[in-house]
Amino acid sequence: KKGAPGGSGLTSWSLWILIGGMTVLVCIGILFSAAMIPSESLSGPSTNSNLQVGNEYALNISKTIQSWLPAHHAITQTLPDWSQEFWTPIDVDVDSSDDPMVVLCKLNFKQYFQQPHFSPMFRDLEAKSSCVASNRRRERLSTLLNEVERLKDSPEGRVVKPSGFVFHESRVGSTLVANLLACDPFALVFSESTPIANAILHCSSCSHERQVKLFRDILTLMGRSPFHNKLFVKFQSITTTKIQIALEVRPCAAHLNMLCGFALDAFQKYNQTSEGKPRALFINYESLPGIVPRLVLPFFGYSPDSFQLIKMDEEAKHYSKSRNSAKRLFFGDSSDKDNRATSSIQKYADVILKPSYERMNRFAVGAILNLNVDHEIKSSLTGDVPDWSVLKDIQGDASINGPLGGDPNPVPGSFQARHSKVLRPQNYLPWLPHANTHSSQPIDKVDCPLFPTSDYPKAYPIMDVLNNWNTDSTEIPPFHYDSICHFDYRNETQVQQAYNYREKEVPFIMYNIPEVDEVVKKWNDANYMNKLLGNRNYRTEASESNHFMYWRGGNLRGKKANWQPPTKITSMKYKDWVHLAESGQNKSLEERDHRYFRVSSDMGNEWLFDELPFFKPKKSLFMVNPREQHGIHCRFGMRSVIAEAHFDGSRNAVVEIGGLRRWIMTHPDQCKNMHMLPPSHPSGRHSAVDWSKPDLDSFPNFSKVAGNEVILQPGDYLFVPTFWIHYIVSLNVNFQCNTRSGVFQGYTKHIRDCGF
Repeated sequence: KKGAPGGSGLTSWSLWILIGGMTVLVCIGILFSAAMIPSESLSGPSTNSNLQVGNEYALNISKTIQSWLPAHHAITQTLPDWSQEFWTPIDVDVDSSDDPMVVLCKLNFKQYFQQPHFSPMFRDLEAKSSCVASNRRRERLSTLLNEVERLKDSPEGRVVKPSGFVFHESRVGSTLVANLLACDPFALVFSESTPIANAILHCSSCSHERQVKLFRDILTLMGRSPFHNKLFVKFQSITTTKIQIALEVRPCAAHLNMLCGFALDAFQKYNQTSEGKPRALFINYESLPGIVPRLVLPFFGYSPDSFQLIKMDEEAKHYSKSRNSAKRLFFGDSSDKDNRATSSIQKYADVILKPSYERMNRFAVGAILNLNVDHEIKSSLTGDVPDWSVLKDIQGDASINGPLGGDPNPVPGSFQARHSKVLRPQNYLPWLPHANTHSSQPIDKVDCPLFPTSDYPKAYPIMDVLNNWNTDSTEIPPFHYDSICHFDYRNETQVQQAYNYREKEVPFIMYNIPEVDEVVKKWNDANYMNKLLGNRNYRTEASESNHFMYWRGGNLRGKKANWQPPTKITSMKYKDWVHLAESGQNKSLEERDHRYFRVSSDMGNEWLFDELPFFKPKKSLFMVNPREQHGIHCRFGMRSVIAEAHFDGSRNAVVEIGGLRRWIMTHPDQCKNMHMLPPSHPSGRHSAVDWSKPDLDSFPNFSKVAGNEVILQPGDYLFVPTFWIHYIVSLNVNFQCNTRSGVFQGYTKHIRDCGF
């Protein structure tokens, strides 16, 4: 619209400005391209795809741009003095003699740290270290061990103890985990090393004891370093069949997900240190790589710094076994594998692998929930199908709130806060014999008005309770059916509530009771208990299974044809019982030797009244009618021990002093559906139903039962009204004491209707 009023056009001078500007831009582009020319290794033809070269080119551009940033944006990292060389075993001839020959080399750990994916396996690290001529040494094992002992007070004799072991199935991301661990310059990482494999797998002439010693000795030599402070070992996948050897040597291990029974068996048997701490995590492939810095490393005892996080993030982008000849980035192929799987593969994967996978997933979720992780992770993992992607991002928000093993100061009002905190919290895991708290939540919110309502406590279908958590299982689920009110003794209003609930003869729990907490502190001291119970024998029940049912002897025995006592009455010393209980915590249900230990005041142990002053015969929150008290009874249970469902003929004050117990309770009006053994039976007033596997064809009314449950922790006082039916499961080494104080007649009708 040249010449039009108000219009615009290209005059000669504006055209020259446009041409000049374009020339400047072209020049800048040429200079920028010159600066961005890839290194020689990327500029020529490659066996990699164009996409891979393009990615490397883009990475080169990014690095160049980063170099232009101001220096104060850089993150520095303290590095070891790499000039300090040391000998590391690279081979051992385990079958050559009782004193095998060991081959050693000074390995290039600096190069390994700089680019772990270039040396993903031990053999790659060995090849890049030129282990020949003067860099190769041969010595007898005994000579090297004597050398370590002789130099133990010098840098040359310094030995790093193992921080963690990684066991795995093939192609599940274990090499990536090892590469991420190697991003710490002070971490010794051995990925499928030959000496360790030989020691644990290839000594055909070794006894089990010899194999354990050989593995320990080789591990000692592998840990020699003047500056490293952590040691991680990733084993070959086949080594998972020998997990027990590794766990006998070191009490600090974590294993990556493996779809076979060896890992599950070892996890249940050995997953506990001598100090009672958990030592293993199952890792779901979908949580990699972020779970390594966010959970695994804190589990091993340290958190990576900013430099290591950045290096891990960069390392995770590379194919973990890329080596020098294939500098390629990693692109997930899980979907492609799923699509390529034939119907037969899918069928047999469901039959053979799925059950183990689901069990490991449950272990993984349970262990992580016990690490005091943040709310977002809990929510993502507690759905019907855990969403592991919540942990996938290396640079994600911190995942653990406070110290591992539980927050010592739970949020006031939360479920975890509604228990005594007299003991240092040790979150429950099935293999820990002395855990004292847990993170499972009630399925519903529990309302506790000043006076109980007529429908308190809420009752749930018993089959829902049992299907959520089988009674033979001691793996606490994320949620359970606790509808009992928990009252704090330090709160005067809640103390009054407790008296109101007791007056109405309904169950409740009271915690933070000073007299009880004092006993909890004393009785959780092993030395105190050994001294208290001394070297005498106490009544102990023994059962071939984990199910214990009370029975009466005398003339009743002969009246029941083919009846045999369900348990045997024996005696044991306390120290022998507790050793049996602790050692059995990590055995399978079938392997455990089940014993129920008992100390009662009416068996010459009147000192219990002095030890447990809150049970003295005087009116209190514990004692309704002191004149009708019938002694004090303390029962010591071990993992999986079950007291079968029954009712007692008087009200009970139960105090949990150590460990954890699961109580399932029902109102007396449920007695008619319980299929109770009659009064004439030696085990009368006990349910004939096996609650761990109810036979509804034989006992059809049992499906009509409604009840609730509670997990007692040390310091909990549980009030159990007269005739309330209860079923008790010991979750670990635990002890509770109880006393009775009279009968409430208000529930008698229900028991009469039940045949009693």
